[in-house]
Amino acid sequence: MVCRDACYVEAIFLNDVELSSVDRVRISQAEYDRLFDLAFSDYTQSHDDATHSLKADFVCILRASHESHLTLERI
Repeated sequence: MVCRDACYVEAIFLNDVELSSVDRVRISQAEYDRLFDLAFSDYTQSHDDATHSLKADFVCILRASHESHLTLERI
């Protein structure tokens, strides 16, 4: 587990990480809102590859949460 309330934490994995191995995702409400807007607001806006990947990952997390494969906590 890697977590901390006051700062950004980056985790580096040596092996592939599958969504099935993730139990819980904690995200600030402000970051959730930012990513939600990014993923679902203006579809005509152009984004770079990194932003497209971020959007796709966020949608994947939302889908997994909706399907009860992981817990998404907004803090």
